[in-house]
Amino acid sequence: MQQQQQQEMLKNLTNQQVVQYNKMRQDYAEIFRIYLDIEDEKKEHTLVLDAVKNVDPKRRCWRLIGGVLVERQLEDVLKSLKESLELLEKTGQNLQHCYETERKRIT
Repeated sequence: MQQQQQQEMLKNLTNQQVVQYNKMRQDYAEIFRIYLDIEDEKKEHTLVLDAVKNVDPKRRCWRLIGGVLVERQLEDVLKSLKESLELLEKTGQNLQHCYETERKRIT
């Protein structure tokens, strides 16, 4: 009787480990997906900054902010884009660190 209980306990422990491992893999995949999204955003910001680098900073431009199209001067938008790009780079570095940590936990 006691041996049967131990075997059941080991079976449950193994199932718990499998569930935990699958959860870790899901977390790993989610972190990686978010990291790729951040990298795409960084590329888009860089493309925009490169496209307007030779344009007059006083020129009018429009930017979509929270679903609202807002008219601004290019210099204001450039400043905001550069700040966003810096924030994306920091976030990307943090996610890369989380990604590496999670990968080590899985293996």
